[in-house]
Amino acid sequence: MVRNFNFWKKLGIPYLKPIPFVGNLKDTVLQKTNIGLFLKKVYDENQDKPYVGIFCFDQPCLVVMDLELVKNILIKDSHNFIDRVVRADEKVDPLMAKCVAFLKG
Repeated sequence: MVRNFNFWKKLGIPYLKPIPFVGNLKDTVLQKTNIGLFLKKVYDENQDKPYVGIFCFDQPCLVVMDLELVKNILIKDSHNFIDRVVRADEKVDPLMAKCVAFLKG
């Protein structure tokens, strides 16, 4: 559960120090906060950086805060992100399943 914890360090990207098993999601896992408030806190504490690395359990995730970089990722580089890790079941939530963040292919 710590095998990837050097990922951001090797790339020279600023990151939040993770803890074993939960990465940076301790308060979210313990239901002290929700993912939205956690990401807001990450954003507020790192506004001076264009991006910051976090860990969702042992998986590295990049939180991008620079608007031009977000625009480039979502528009110009979207072809590099064709399949998402999270999926929405069209039978359960047909609207969410058509959201760009959940589309497959």
